[in-house]
Amino acid sequence: MSELSPRLGLPFLLPAQAQKHVTHNEALETLDIVVHLTLEGIAAVTPPVSPGTGQVWALGTGATGDWSGNDGRLAAWMGDAWHFITPLPGWCAAMGTTLYIWDGTAWQIAAPDSLNNMTGIGINASADAVNRLALSSEASLFTHDGAGHQVKINKAGVTDTASLLFQTNWSGRAELGTAGNDDFSLKVSANGSAWHEAMVIDAANGMASFPAGLDVNGTLTGTAVTQSATDTSADRLLKVGDFGLGAMTPPAVSDLTTALAAGFYSIPDMATATGVPAGQSGAGTLLVMGAAAGATFLLGLPVASGAAQGFWLGSRAAATGAITWSKLWTSANTTVDANGFLREA
Repeated sequence: MSELSPRLGLPFLLPAQAQKHVTHNEALETLDIVVHLTLEGIAAVTPPVSPGTGQVWALGTGATGDWSGNDGRLAAWMGDAWHFITPLPGWCAAMGTTLYIWDGTAWQIAAPDSLNNMTGIGINASADAVNRLALSSEASLFTHDGAGHQVKINKAGVTDTASLLFQTNWSGRAELGTAGNDDFSLKVSANGSAWHEAMVIDAANGMASFPAGLDVNGTLTGTAVTQSATDTSADRLLKVGDFGLGAMTPPAVSDLTTALAAGFYSIPDMATATGVPAGQSGAGTLLVMGAAAGATFLLGLPVASGAAQGFWLGSRAAATGAITWSKLWTSANTTVDANGFLREA
């Protein structure tokens, strides 16, 4: 029969043994160390100068001084000497509030077999009843498992909130998500209490609105703006210069008998253009106005050959075809003769 127990190596009392209390006390001393084992340090290699009675260190590789030659063992100070114990795989020990398990080579932080239905997880931080998952880190990585990846934020009902909240020193500065309804919104705050909705996207139709206004620096492009100088597509934003508005040189036209959208146009050469008043030459500027009945009214303004050519007002009953012109007489192209009659200058 062995004189030591198989698991903890405790000494047995032998028949007719003298001074049985010595053996018994040695066993109690070992039990006092390993039962509810607590550690002062892990992978320690240098003995402390003033250890406390009952304090235990888990030794690492290269132990020195009184610990020399006991790498990987437990070193317990029993008041007058060090007591060394070799741990077995599966032994547990606590250091502070962290639980460790000896795997036969090193002390590893104990982890549950399953992470399901845990009340909270804190990674370098403390979880609480509201923030059940807490992380303190320079960055967080969520990556794919061979294809795409989604981060899902689910709320119980329409009037609840599912959002990302951005904070400065724990005070809200921006929130992105569905807050209080199913419309997607972005709101910001300068102090965490007064909030401004910058953008709202209607869940029913996808229409975006900007309640606080919109300040655009740069050029708007895409099919939401006019695509050419004479683009008549409905609901498009009009660019400066289209239809001659705000342009130094309006869009050019040479055949006035075709359908023309309302706006300003330039006529490079009145002499060769089709549909202009007879006898006109030089360049001109044209204003096209569409009437409710579909008739088109045009005002021609010859500018290159002097005021003597005058201004012309034209009309037609259809969107295309010949134009009936009437010359406008003004003080620029008329004079009064000696008899007081108005005549062409």
